[in-house]
Amino acid sequence: MEQAYACRARTGVATAQIESVYAAWTSDVPAQERDEVAFMRAAAWPDAIKYSADYQADGPANGERPPPGPQATQNIGYVDKSMHKYWHFINEPFSPDGAPLHGPEVPNAQTQIAAFRAKLTDPNTPDDIKSYDLVWLLHLVGDMHQPLHAASRFTHSLPDGDAGGNRVKIACGDGCGATDLHTFWDIVLGTGYRATVDALGQEQRDRVRGWLLSELRSRAVTAVRTDVVFGTARRPA
Repeated sequence: MEQAYACRARTGVATAQIESVYAAWTSDVPAQERDEVAFMRAAAWPDAIKYSADYQADGPANGERPPPGPQATQNIGYVDKSMHKYWHFINEPFSPDGAPLHGPEVPNAQTQIAAFRAKLTDPNTPDDIKSYDLVWLLHLVGDMHQPLHAASRFTHSLPDGDAGGNRVKIACGDGCGATDLHTFWDIVLGTGYRATVDALGQEQRDRVRGWLLSELRSRAVTAVRTDVVFGTARRPA
């Protein structure tokens, strides 16, 4: 009985959190676009928590490396206040000058994508965990399309690697906004929902939307609805 009450309390807190964030994400968006925009902004949420005082950078190197123990791979939903920065990438090593290589640490983006897919296709996974996992999955799949989330260059002058380009300083001119190679790749296509949407024509937006739905269906993520993802579906009392 105590476990049932604890589960209900956790779900209630998670639902309230999701609804609050959903409202913030869609407050400036036309009603007919809100679900679509919520998905887009949800995909950026794992980055947004890095700047929130409510979340902690767990692990060494300011949270860029996984901590020891089960905390690094825990999947407990929105009650988790760890940033899990080390989930965002997999630093596959390479060297242009024969420097020694260090393999990618675990967990990483590859291990977490597999873990979240497994939970999303498990009919026994609670809705609040599905919501959390889908938000992370959307983000990580996007991260993996950024080349410097998937590689680290080791050289004799950078024996610990370049951290996915974060240690490669650049000067890219006025208005660029980037001081390192990794950040340049992050922002090269623009930042923010409206910048992205305005850069795409309606035909391209329809193609992207269709591709996303097709991908979700092809990977058996058929039961995830926007009302479940964002906590607006009400359970019977």
